[in-house]
Amino acid sequence: MWPFNKKMYPPGISKDGQENLTFELTEEEKQEVSKVFHDVEDVSCEQGSQKGDMCVANEAFNGLTSLGLFNYAKDQIGLSEICSDHNKKGKFIDKAFAAISKAYTFCPLPIYKYDLACFVEMTGKNTTGFFE
Repeated sequence: MWPFNKKMYPPGISKDGQENLTFELTEEEKQEVSKVFHDVEDVSCEQGSQKGDMCVANEAFNGLTSLGLFNYAKDQIGLSEICSDHNKKGKFIDKAFAAISKAYTFCPLPIYKYDLACFVEMTGKNTTGFFE
């Protein structure tokens, strides 16, 4: 059972015409991911006869994107922990849930499933069958 009702999905997550879950990064998530890429911008390698071009393999791209989304999720959980407004707290957790779900699609680390379960537990929503 999905912990969100059919009309409400976490930020950037929706269903396509065939009922498959799809996602796109929100502007806030894109900013966090770009910070991670900026940190490695100076890393370059020789590619053919061109020197100094950024050389990032798909695996590195996915890993860095996943790291950026993880950082964003961590920040949102931190904000939820200091927020006293229950409605705003839930929005921060939903953003974290969405970001870590997306991070898992880029780099399927088991810790992300654990994080998802923790975030769902923080909302108090039913998790029965969540990962099925």
